[in-house]
Amino acid sequence: MSKFLNFPIIIPFIIGLLVGAIVKRTIKLVLGIVALALILVVSGYVGLTLPDIFSKTMEVLHRIVKTGQALLDVLPYSSITFLARGFRKLL
Repeated sequence: MSKFLNFPIIIPFIIGLLVGAIVKRTIKLVLGIVALALILVVSGYVGLTLPDIFSKTMEVLHRIVKTGQALLDVLPYSSITFLARGFRKLL
């Protein structure tokens, strides 16, 4: 009987481990891409100027903002609180 009482505690722990592993790998990937880009710029294989960087940044940020606004319509405003309440009900 005690095995079933501890089960709801294990689920958030496993989800936390998976999310942590994904975030850790994502950060490593981003740092690797940034390092590669810096090496290419310093060595001269890729030529970047500040206006080029600024224009590309504005294009990407515009798409990110549009995606974020679309997600606000789908997700609850306090999604973390929503998830916490869901896990609390399991306990």
